[in-house]
Amino acid sequence: MKSELFERILKETSLEIRFKVLLEMFYINLITDLGFREEKMWNENNEEDMKLLNKILETAKKDSDSLLEEVERWQKDNLREN
Repeated sequence: MKSELFERILKETSLEIRFKVLLEMFYINLITDLGFREEKMWNENNEEDMKLLNKILETAKKDSDSLLEEVERWQKDNLREN
């Protein structure tokens, strides 16, 4: 059962932010699940870690933007049909 606070946060969170965070976590988890970062924490003082993390964040942003564009096209297509 979701708390009222959680419900309010969800209502106030844009679809853009939801997609972006979802994809960021998906990519980070994928790297871990595939065994590339087992038992290794992200280290902001490690240049390689930051390069990889920044690439993940850039990719998530690009992909979330693409998803939002597709949702907008889908909405426009459905409006034209009705």
